[in-house]
Amino acid sequence: MGVAGFRASLRAQVVVLVVAALVAGMGAVIWSRTIAGEGDATELIRLGDAGEYVDPALVNPDRTGEPLPDVRVATADGERIRLQPDGLPMVVNVWTSTCGPCSRELTYFARVADDRAGQVRFVGVDPLDDAERMVDFAAQRGVTYELLRDDEYELFDALDLVSFPATLFVAADGTVVAQTGEVSETELREHVDALLDA
Repeated sequence: MGVAGFRASLRAQVVVLVVAALVAGMGAVIWSRTIAGEGDATELIRLGDAGEYVDPALVNPDRTGEPLPDVRVATADGERIRLQPDGLPMVVNVWTSTCGPCSRELTYFARVADDRAGQVRFVGVDPLDDAERMVDFAAQRGVTYELLRDDEYELFDALDLVSFPATLFVAADGTVVAQTGEVSETELREHVDALLDA
């Protein structure tokens, strides 16, 4: 066997080992969760958009139809306030600077908030960053709307969040009428229009 044949054989062996390791690892996860009573194996893995893996354990519970939790959050200046409707419909976006999808979304939220100023109250809630990081990061993406810190994780815990971003569309009476994860600007505009029509 020549050098080229040896390399091809070695490459094939490496590919087989990597595939075997992935299959064994996935099988171990499914087996361990099934044994642990977390459901049958068919519920543990599901595909979202065109092959995009969605771990069911990382899907936020849907709060549609529920009241917005009555929690206390902090302004960028550290004042503790209640997160509650003020007579306008609200868009409450829970985000953090370490979240890639959150970063993408903030520019959309900034544009839509500017377009709907006076009609819809936009609120960004950050449970992880300090006030300076929160304000600077959002400002770099054009955000001028209200920014609050969930520094004691009251909202985070009340919503049982497991992933970011999470956005609640809240009617003026405080009822959550829709909830999303990451959205495109078009989707965001559609949700805001539906909120205004609710």
